[in-house]
Amino acid sequence: MPSPETNDMERRDATLSMEKANVLSLVLMAVVIFVAGLPYVGIWGLEALVTALDQTTGLLLFLPLLIVGIIIHEGIHALSWKVLGGVSWEHIKFGVKKMTPYTHCTTTLPLMAYRWGTALPGLILGVLPLIAGLLWGSGQLFIWGIVFTSAASGDAMVLWLLRDAPSGALVRDHPSEVGCQLLIPADSA
Repeated sequence: MPSPETNDMERRDATLSMEKANVLSLVLMAVVIFVAGLPYVGIWGLEALVTALDQTTGLLLFLPLLIVGIIIHEGIHALSWKVLGGVSWEHIKFGVKKMTPYTHCTTTLPLMAYRWGTALPGLILGVLPLIAGLLWGSGQLFIWGIVFTSAASGDAMVLWLLRDAPSGALVRDHPSEVGCQLLIPADSA
């Protein structure tokens, strides 16, 4: 996607430092565990959850699944931005900063493409398995959903930062902070 002329646009940061995002992620993780765990225990019982935790915490199985899930999570960001934002692969970069994997788009995207590309990994790998595990009583699926909903907490923070962005805004992913820079046309501000 060619970068539009952005000289006459208002620039607005929608970012958090990596440190602040990591602290907030811990808080959000606790909220997800509590809010999702209560109905699971209420429907299926505490014993079902404890059994699922015992079966899931085998490090030889859980760690490789976690790594694969993280790679898929970052791949969903990239594929979403490519498909929804029309971005070429040369504008998508992957990396790890302060032990946090990330996908970075080096060109501007329409706001809705950025939002969807930010939200889809958490929805696909986190929220949907969490709900399915809750409905079907699958403890492993429920725990997978908890883990990957929690893993998407940084994405949720970015979406929160964009809650008031005007629909005509363009988004440039921030290269070092969690979030992005909004490029707002004069008629949208």
